[in-house]
Amino acid sequence: MFQDFKDADTMNLTALLADQASRFCSAPRDQKAMTIVVNDWEYLYDTLRHDQYRHSEGEGAERKIRWPFHRIVAGAWAIIDFPADGALPIVRRIEVLDSRVGDEVAIVERFFASLRDHPNAVPVSWGGEFKDLQVLRMIASVNGLRLPPALRILSPFTPVRLDLNIATATKGHLVHLPEYAMACGIPAKAVGSKDVGPAALAGDWPTVHEQVLSDVFTTSIIAARHLASQGLVSPIGPRSDAAVLDAFVEAFPDSQFLNVSCGGWAAHRRSVAADKLKSAANGLGRTSS
Repeated sequence: MFQDFKDADTMNLTALLADQASRFCSAPRDQKAMTIVVNDWEYLYDTLRHDQYRHSEGEGAERKIRWPFHRIVAGAWAIIDFPADGALPIVRRIEVLDSRVGDEVAIVERFFASLRDHPNAVPVSWGGEFKDLQVLRMIASVNGLRLPPALRILSPFTPVRLDLNIATATKGHLVHLPEYAMACGIPAKAVGSKDVGPAALAGDWPTVHEQVLSDVFTTSIIAARHLASQGLVSPIGPRSDAAVLDAFVEAFPDSQFLNVSCGGWAAHRRSVAADKLKSAANGLGRTSS
């Protein structure tokens, strides 16, 4: 997944990363509000066309099935507002679509419509600059769709999008979403990363639905923490985690991942928040001797 990015080392990667860091760190610290659109996608391989390509190219063909042959079978996105003055984040809308509602064009059209409805929102992904954006642009060009403005800029370091995989790693090792999440104590992945492909191939759409939903949830929690650490939104802490989870559960009350995998985690986050509020209240009540 990360090889194409590594190949880009022929560019001045250090300068590009420095520019990205500078743009985010120099953003106004008194920003009153911010909206993000956290998105994630699942794919199947177009083996028929890849076989045709390999037959045509012969020994010179690339054997690995790379992104031009990846077909979207599910997508999910959450629109999240970060109000001013320390208010809790507001999850405005969560959409989870898979092949039961239409082909990849139908799914992508819905996503593009959401971005057009929120023109100032920042699309946020985990690793989206490595494959998702290439596939979305290809779908748009092949099917006569107009890309939303935030997806038109070709630089992977533009401030109008945020890839948390790049933002968290910078020049360190690029890691997987569950790898980072588990290290931070955040629940991740309804099923194993390599299990979702076979589920989609078998037409097990409830499992695919649950997986893409879980990825958007996990990425949303990471995004809120990252943006707060950068001074772009108000720091909320564990109350923010709980608020985001509550909104996801309200939208998808039957999700096993949200109710079971995240249940104990949510209880812990609420306990931490309560302890912090209690400590703050006790501090305000003290008088100096």
